[in-house]
Order: sequence, then C-alpha cells, then structure tokens
Amino acid sequence: MKVRASLFVSTAVAFNTWAMGASAQSPDEQRIYIARDVCAAFTAKWANAPGGSVTLDAGKFKVRGNSSTVTIFENSVKLAEIPGFSYSSFNECLDKIINGLEQSRKSAESKHQVEAFTAGAELGALLSIGKCLRSAAMGGFYLGDMDQGGSPIPGNTLSKMVAAIGKSVGKRLSRVSGEDLNVSLDNRVSYYRFVQGREVPYFDTQDAVTITSALEDYLPPDLVDYWQGGILVGKMGTEFKFAVSFAQILSDARGRFDARSMRAQQFFPPTLQCLSNAYNDDIANLQGFDGILGSNFAPPGINDAVDLQSGAEIEKRFREDVIDPIRSELKAN
Repeated sequence: MKVRASLFVSTAVAFNTWAMGASAQSPDEQRIYIARDVCAAFTAKWANAPGGSVTLDAGKFKVRGNSSTVTIFENSVKLAEIPGFSYSSFNECLDKIINGLEQSRKSAESKHQVEAFTAGAELGALLSIGKCLRSAAMGGFYLGDMDQGGSPIPGNTLSKMVAAIGKSVGKRLSRVSGEDLNVSLDNRVSYYRFVQGREVPYFDTQDAVTITSALEDYLPPDLVDYWQGGILVGKMGTEFKFAVSFAQILSDARGRFDARSMRAQQFFPPTLQCLSNAYNDDIANLQGFDGILGSNFAPPGINDAVDLQSGAEIEKRFREDVIDPIRSELKAN
C-alpha cells in the first residue's frame, strides 16, 4: 500500500498528520479529520484578522472569506459557503465541510462504480466472443464485416479489435485503481480454423478466468461487485447477440436443401442450444446482483428478438434493456 503524503501545507495551526495513516481510516473518519483541520486553521486565522479578508490554502483545500461570506473549495469544486462567518462559527464550518465532502465522495464513488461496471462489461463481452461457437465454426460460420458486404473479417483485423478493447478496459481500470495498466489481450486470443479463410476467435475458458481474476486484483474491494456484475452482463450481451443470430439463421434454413442451409441445420443447433442455456442461466445469476446494479433492467428473451433485422439492432435491444438502465441507476446513485 502506498503511503500518501500529508494533505496540508503549514498554517497557523499545526495539522494532525491523519493522511499518513489514511488507509487505516474509514471515509467517515477521514472527512471528520479534514473538516477539523481546515476549520481550525481558518478560524485561527480569522481570529487574527476579524472582519477583514482571509485566505487559506491547505493542499487541495482553499478557503476564501470576508465579513459577509466564507467559501470552501476542494480543488476547484465548491464544497460549502458560510454566510456571516465569525470566530464562533467553528461548528458550522465543520458541518458544512463534512456535508460537502459527503456529496463530493458520493459523486466520485458513482463514477468509479460506473467505470468498474463498464470495464467488466467490455471484458466480459470480449472473453465470451467464441463461447459455444466450435460446432458453428465447423459448419463454416464466421464473423462478417458488414461494411465489406459481409466478407469474413481477417485474423489480423480481429486481433486489432481485441487489442483495442483491451486498451479500453485498461484505461477504465487505471482510472479507478490509480495504477497505470496496459491490458494486452490480442496475444491471448485463439482461433477456430476449420474452414479456410473463416477464422472464428475464442478465449480458452480457463484463460478467461485467469485474465479476469488478475485484473480484479487491481480494484478496490468496494468496486469488485460492480466489476463482477459487469463481467456477467457483458457475457450475457454476447450470448444474446449470437443466440438470436443463430435462431434467425436456422429459421431461414428450415425446409431448405441447398448446401448452405443443410450445413446450418447440421452444425448450428448445438451452438444455439449451448448459447440459449448459458444465457438463461446467466439471467438467473444476474438476480444475485440486484442490490448492486439495481432492478430497473429486464433481460430480453431470445425469441422476443428474432424479428430484429441486423446484429446492430440485436445489440441495441440488449443495451437499451439491460446495460443503459444499469448505468443510469449507478449514475443516479
């Protein structure tokens, strides 16, 4: 654990060195000590210059005041404003700063919760990309580039996509952990190559667990549940997208006898069954995160989405029904 330097610069009052042991204090204790030290220092200054203009710079805290109003800032954010400040206003100063820090902390915590959830969702979606697809890959299934008429996406392009997602996850985790993380996943992805020119990426199941666990170690304990909830939601999004897509393909292939349809009818049902079972199991697992992620979301059923016209619409349906409501609830909190 890194020891933080003392929070405050020298003032007329000797500050308690609470910051040196901050890791052993609760957030409530930290707010109390901050409020005490800032208010004590400013009140002492005010006693030496009653009625005049007084300023105090104490690390990231700044206090500006005169006979009519005293304003307290944390960095550039206004924490509190105290009208008619006087030497006897120490208790009011304490109340104002503690309340201001509480609101500031809640806002910061909410942002970190959203970041941890989103990082987990991005990683969960990526690590599940090849789940259940072995049978489909044997039948010639591939990931197509819709901007190129549905042609197979080359392996080097898929690798770059994986690298980009890894960088995004790393940046989000860096913001909440304080560590400079470089998450490189493109060297961990494998490919099914049953049909030439039709590579299907996947992550080994145990490797996915190892990656998730290793990254989780960088998170503060109070964010782990949001990260794990995000992992599950991202995984569900991938399962839903592919399950709906395979359900659509099989529906179109039913009763047809051309080579493509026959391959679909032979190789795709095991993949669809596997994805459907996994998705339904994860809907049940998601209920365990209601207290963390809220309850304003409703995972869509696979059969309810088979009429959607594109992969983008399928992704949008899951995002609007599950991911967006969760993020909104976390931001609101």
